Amino acid sequence: MNRWIVIGAVSAALLGCQPATILDGRSGSLDGRSGISSGALSMEPRPGATVRVRVYDTASPVAIAVLFMGGSGKLPLQANAPGLPGFLAGNAERFAAHGFITALVDAPSDQQGPEGMSLQFRAGPDHAADTDAVVARLKLGADLPVWVIGVSLGTVSAANAAVNGRHPIDGVVLASSSIAITRMNLANVTTPALMVAHEDDGCRGTPPQGAREIARALTGAPVAEVEFFSGGRTDGRNPCHPGTPHTFHGIQETVVAFIAEFIKAHSN
Repeated sequence: MNRWIVIGAVSAALLGCQPATILDGRSGSLDGRSGISSGALSMEPRPGATVRVRVYDTASPVAIAVLFMGGSGKLPLQANAPGLPGFLAGNAERFAAHGFITALVDAPSDQQGPEGMSLQFRAGPDHAADTDAVVARLKLGADLPVWVIGVSLGTVSAANAAVNGRHPIDGVVLASSSIAITRMNLANVTTPALMVAHEDDGCRGTPPQGAREIARALTGAPVAEVEFFSGGRTDGRNPCHPGTPHTFHGIQETVVAFIAEFIKAHSN
């Protein structure tokens, strides 16, 4: 279960940026398991911009999973919003059940317009700084390996963290990857990487074969594995939206379990 609360602050010296600030008078109680309770972090990594993160805690966590949604990148106001679930927003609790402190990242306050985060913002330095702040705060609460996971356009956010982030991460997972990632300096990624794709993904911006192209560009990664999935069902109309192979509709539990096992096998 999760709820919206505000937890703590991030050291400016640690991040080399503006300190994260508490946005209101409430504070979340830190538990004895990980130092992070289910709820939400809220921080100001850049002047005038705040970032909220919905957190799902778990007993005896083995890693931290930082999730970047596709589309606009904006969190639904309710954790269980109506409609077909996206791959990450709809499975955050499932990742937590696999032993990960799971952090679902919202678009920052200066990217909350109708379109949310643009491709250019996702690949840029401000977004990398936002992710640095999120990772640093989570590491303060739990000294565990941190993996960034993105789906669709969220893979650009995850790849940006792996390529340009100042705060080290321990691995990256790219699901239904945006082909735009191939324009990034992927040779800078030095952590294990997993690309998962559905062989019937019909979204033009995330062709399944792009997963192999990305893997070939990850020349500095100790592991760059590609896994293709099949099956499931199609309930959505737009091939780039939830309810389709693009979001592994009908086989999400299987895909999440595969990702979880890969993370556990490649975390120090």
